[in-house]
Amino acid sequence: MTEPTDHTNNTQPKYHCEQAITFLPKVLTTLLAILTIVSLVMYIAIGIEAAMVLVIVLGFSVVIGLLLSKIKIKVGSGVLTIRFGPLKTVLRISEIKSIESVTINPLSVYRGYGKRFGKDGSIGYIASGKKGIRVKMNGGKVFVITCDNPHDLLVVVKKYQDNFSH
Repeated sequence: MTEPTDHTNNTQPKYHCEQAITFLPKVLTTLLAILTIVSLVMYIAIGIEAAMVLVIVLGFSVVIGLLLSKIKIKVGSGVLTIRFGPLKTVLRISEIKSIESVTINPLSVYRGYGKRFGKDGSIGYIASGKKGIRVKMNGGKVFVITCDNPHDLLVVVKKYQDNFSH
């Protein structure tokens, strides 16, 4: 879901996007099927205690997986906020050196999805898709964030930067 530029009070542009990691539901469904089969086999072969431990451990893993299934991007009040489950990164727009639209190969550069560290040293918030933005901070850190419509995000961040430069 993307909500591009919104001029509330005609002063501050805002942006909000939730990007789902689309392959995750298939993985979780597969894990649940495997969990069911393994639990039945363990119950028959070993007993109920071992099966219950497996159910609890894998059930907890599925819950964590669901919590980490979306990357949320927000721009407002002079900051760009990226949230992935309980992990949160806040970038002050006034400290952004440059921002650009990029196309990436998530598996090649970041070896997967979620919050990842790229081969190039960047920190990636990678959901489905290959389109996103690269944000270089004044301190040297580089962030890559995938999103459905990077153009809208660029427009809002650049409007904030224009407000800071005046």
